[in-house]
Amino acid sequence: MNEKILGFDGLRGISVLFVIASHAEIWSRIGGDNAAVASIFSAHVGVSIFFVLSGSLITHLLIKEKKETGSIDLRAFYARRALRIFPLYYLAVFFRAIAPTLHKPT
Repeated sequence: MNEKILGFDGLRGISVLFVIASHAEIWSRIGGDNAAVASIFSAHVGVSIFFVLSGSLITHLLIKEKKETGSIDLRAFYARRALRIFPLYYLAVFFRAIAPTLHKPT
């Protein structure tokens, strides 16, 4: 059931870079004071692209499962989603919890 759609990983990677660059304020650091450029390459656009692509991929996989098996096993679907999302979620929570201890005030 693991299928790749050409270009999705690259587009999702670009959308993640939009979010990282926005949070790191890269555009203002490199002299990009243009509000139009900042709004196009913003975290909001990156998150929107990421969710649209992820939703498209999930829909594609569910339609494929329905065609191949005649039904959709929602329990298996949610188990796959949990196994894919929760490890990274807990990693992010862990780093967020230890982040204050990493900062040494000067």
